[in-house]
Amino acid sequence: MKRVAALIFVFLGLSIVAAALSYAGDYPCKNDVNRFCKDIQPGEGRILRCLTLYEKHLTPACKKNLAQAKKAVEEVQNACADDYAIFCSSVLPGQGKIPACLEKSSKILTPKCRAHLKELMQKAREIREQKQKK
Repeated sequence: MKRVAALIFVFLGLSIVAAALSYAGDYPCKNDVNRFCKDIQPGEGRILRCLTLYEKHLTPACKKNLAQAKKAVEEVQNACADDYAIFCSSVLPGQGKIPACLEKSSKILTPKCRAHLKELMQKAREIREQKQKK
């Protein structure tokens, strides 16, 4: 069950990271996205998966940023896997359904998960705001 929860959070994290890759103006991977993944439709982690395929050819700044993003996703997985299994395992991923489910349960989540979820949702809001400004 924890393995399934971990996979769900990978997709959750990838979606948010992919949004950042797609929409953030001065993102370190912007040129790499334009070079290797320009024909990839943003969403559901597709751009991040594309960049991962070309990881050997990415700029050092982009590689570093991807490593940081992967670490952040792992932290959320570790912090919230049990909470996901208890409160949201019946929710199908996509369109922010899992974070919405966890947010609904935020008052009863473990403190560690609550903190990581709050940070993750703040990043998602910032990305959406950047996207709307463009």
